[in-house]
Amino acid sequence: MINSHHIEIPEKIFSEWQATVDIIAEIANIPSALIMRLHTKHIEVFTSSNSLGNPYVKNELTDLRSGLYCEKVIQSKQQLLIPNALLDPNWDSNPDIKRGMISYFGLPLCWPTGEPFGTICMLDSNENNFSLSHQKLLSQFQKSVENDLQNLYQQHELITDNQSLEERVKDRTTSLEKINKKLADEIKYRRGIEEALKERTFFFKESQKAAYIGSYKSDFVTDRWETSDVCDQIFGIDGNYNKSIQGWGELVHPEDREHMIQYVINEVIGQNKPFNKEYRIIRKVDGETRWVLGIGETISNDEGTCIGLTGTIQDITERKLTELALAAERSLLNNLIDTLPDLIWLKNEEGVYLRCNSRFEQFFGVNKADIIGCTDYDLVSQELADLFRLHDRNAIKNNELNVNEEELFCASDGHGELFETSKTPMYHENGDLIGILGISHNISKRKEAEEQQKLASSVFTNASEGIAITDTTGSIIEVNKMFTSITGYSRDEAIGKNPRFLQSGQQSSQFYESMWSSLLEHKHWSGELWNRRKNGGIYAAMVTISAIFDSNNVVQSYVSLFTDITSIKEHQQQLERIAHYDPLTSLPNRIFLADRLRQAMIKCEKDHKLLAVAYLDLDGFKFINDIHGHETGDELLITISKRMSDVIRGDDILARIGGDEFMVVLTGLENLDDCVHVLERLLKASSTPFRIANTIIKTSASIGVTLYPTDRSDADLLMRHADQAMYLAKQHGKNQYHLFDIDNDSAIKIRHESLENIKQALEQDEFVLYYQPKVNMNTGKTIGVEALIRWENPERGLLLPGDFLPIVENQQVGIDIGEWVIETALSQMTHWQSLGLEIPVSVNVSAAQLQEETFVNKLSNSLAKHPSIPPHYLELEILETSALTDIAEISSKMYSCLEIGVSFSLDDFGTGYSSLTYLKHLPAHLLKIDQSFVKGMLDDPDDQAIVKGVIGLASAFHRQVIAEGVETISHGSHLLSIGCDLAQGYAIARPMPAAEVKTWVAQWKPDPVWGVRSSSNL
Repeated sequence: MINSHHIEIPEKIFSEWQATVDIIAEIANIPSALIMRLHTKHIEVFTSSNSLGNPYVKNELTDLRSGLYCEKVIQSKQQLLIPNALLDPNWDSNPDIKRGMISYFGLPLCWPTGEPFGTICMLDSNENNFSLSHQKLLSQFQKSVENDLQNLYQQHELITDNQSLEERVKDRTTSLEKINKKLADEIKYRRGIEEALKERTFFFKESQKAAYIGSYKSDFVTDRWETSDVCDQIFGIDGNYNKSIQGWGELVHPEDREHMIQYVINEVIGQNKPFNKEYRIIRKVDGETRWVLGIGETISNDEGTCIGLTGTIQDITERKLTELALAAERSLLNNLIDTLPDLIWLKNEEGVYLRCNSRFEQFFGVNKADIIGCTDYDLVSQELADLFRLHDRNAIKNNELNVNEEELFCASDGHGELFETSKTPMYHENGDLIGILGISHNISKRKEAEEQQKLASSVFTNASEGIAITDTTGSIIEVNKMFTSITGYSRDEAIGKNPRFLQSGQQSSQFYESMWSSLLEHKHWSGELWNRRKNGGIYAAMVTISAIFDSNNVVQSYVSLFTDITSIKEHQQQLERIAHYDPLTSLPNRIFLADRLRQAMIKCEKDHKLLAVAYLDLDGFKFINDIHGHETGDELLITISKRMSDVIRGDDILARIGGDEFMVVLTGLENLDDCVHVLERLLKASSTPFRIANTIIKTSASIGVTLYPTDRSDADLLMRHADQAMYLAKQHGKNQYHLFDIDNDSAIKIRHESLENIKQALEQDEFVLYYQPKVNMNTGKTIGVEALIRWENPERGLLLPGDFLPIVENQQVGIDIGEWVIETALSQMTHWQSLGLEIPVSVNVSAAQLQEETFVNKLSNSLAKHPSIPPHYLELEILETSALTDIAEISSKMYSCLEIGVSFSLDDFGTGYSSLTYLKHLPAHLLKIDQSFVKGMLDDPDDQAIVKGVIGLASAFHRQVIAEGVETISHGSHLLSIGCDLAQGYAIARPMPAAEVKTWVAQWKPDPVWGVRSSSNL
């Protein structure tokens, strides 16, 4: 038997087989077609010469390894079709896969004896089902090759069997005839295929032109880049262009060039991956930037290394620009949606979230990726989710916008916020429902603003103050109920009018000009106005006018708030009457006179005139009272008061200072004679008989007089001198006047001596401070102490302030003492602080000290020496009877002190004529009710009325009030019952040395009768 492995294949057959596989590869448009011959231990391959990415080399002798596709065909002697070996686990270890061939169709080739010769097959690097026409084509070539094998076998058989030459020639001739016939048929068939191939190539080129798709082939070894005509047109190059790999790179857009080079090196060459990339080029011919899509398959050498590419180039500029525009528009839309403060989402009909914006993500504290696919039940409570689903279904059912208010809870801290949610169904273009589009707008602040607006409207409507709002021209645009209640004008009557229609005429045009000037400059004004009601009645109003600004800080309106203080003003007048006028004669009392005397003394100095203080005492009045009774005595006092009022001049002041004693201040005197005329009229008025109840009563008066500034004393001393002169008039026979003799008066000498002694005492450190506690009777707390000066006189012992302070009033040494008191009190506070006791201290300052130009600076320096003491722990007490000549200046200094933290109180409130003036203009936070009223309030209705009046004034002017002179538990109880909680006095503690204060504060307990709510102190 012939061994087929020893049969040699002639070169002519090689060529024919080579042409065969070339035709198969071309017609089937596949990377490779081949004929494989099986040797004993090797395989011999006849591969297509123009195949793309062929893994074999022509006439290659390769070790026979199990797992090859052809191996399977040879073993089974059956055809084998593998569309995609990657999807078939049977071929996991197949070497052909590693060579890049994943699709295979092969047929067995056999010798005439049935012994396997090899295979004829087609391979593809892409998935390929190999159509029936291609399979049929391969089958035809299978038969052709097997015919060749049969002829070769027969020839070899003739030689080996020593057949006769004739037979062999005959057989050979017959065989050659058959071969020639076959070759003729094959040539005819091949020409048909070549014609078809030419037609296909022409069609391919025309298709490229029509589709504007170019083709190329790159050879990385030879650095060649072959391109089709269409490819040249796309790149804008011609035949003269440097068609190399570098030339291709130079056409790539500079911004894409590095990326594309790295892509080719790292992925295409480095990983042998197909080329598939969109990139920009700059056309050589016109410099125009175009987008192209490059697709290519790699070409590998025997070692599997990529050595080239072959593929297509397509101009995708229009599509790419459209895609980029759409992407930019989509990105802009997404950014817009994400930057909106509203929660935006899309759910399908089943309530599953399809999309949401960043605000939605932030609010619920869940990533978008985790939200998509969730439902409301994954994000909120079941109750709330049920409500959301109901709203969703209603929107779909009614096919309309659905708006609801919903409370959602923020994931960051769990607080709830109110949202207004709008839901609407969303549809595809074909009408199919996509789902529910929702937008939730946070209305928490709007709701809060609405509630505030409602509250403001309610406050505006029901406020206890009258409110009027005007535009910038002054026309009223709105008023509240209280406005109508106070003025009597309805809203309709007031709207559109200027507030000046309420003016009463009691305040000048200059006053209103000043008011508007201040309002325009400071955008605020506060003060008292006297206006007229609709019924003509006059009322007093405490008015505050403020400018209202818009968001650009431009005034858009003015708001006027006013309170009817008519009753308060009437109450003030009653208090003034009680405090400053004698209830029997209606003449000013001693307090009023003292205040007016001080003012008159200042005016006297300014005008360079004389002033007389006359002290008048009725002669024998006690006898008249005893004989005729007190009622007659009162009638006499009333009558004589009227007579004396009639004989004095208009600017003179007549006052009853007690019992049958009167005092007259005569102002604007040029000389002594002017005074004498008035004194003589007073003597005559008091000595003329009186008829009272059909009874003739005779009396007279003794008058003592002193002249200022001849008598250069203060107001109190002037009254004393007049009193002394009055006694001399009585001693000289009564019914006469006596002029005070300054030169012979020993009091002046004593006063000068006392001043020197006081100066010496200050220098020798003979003064000391005692401290009297101030408490809250209601809470039981010590609220502070008052520093009270004492003089440790070496000869007279411990002297109280009344024994020496009147002497130094309006003297420099008095100011020096005041400064010593402040410095000593601060030092003592520092010492207490070191002992663990921190307690506020109040000190008294005189009018002269307060009015000093350097007062504020000196006070600041003193505080700076004691930095550990909080400035608000120091309180300055001003005597309400002090002669404060310039209220505006004093007020300015007080405000300067307030800025550094020091506070003020008005001491002995109610004893001076200017109480209400001080209260209105001086920024004192505390009023001290004078002890004279407190001591007498349990027995004297007038004192009680004054105490209640001061408490009422303090409340009306938003001040605190403290009572001094609380000497009994009953005094404290009564004060608590009428609204005064703060107090000091002997019933609480007497003034004590500084060393005793800490122990007293720790041990003091208020009387149980006061019903203290808290036992804690300080």
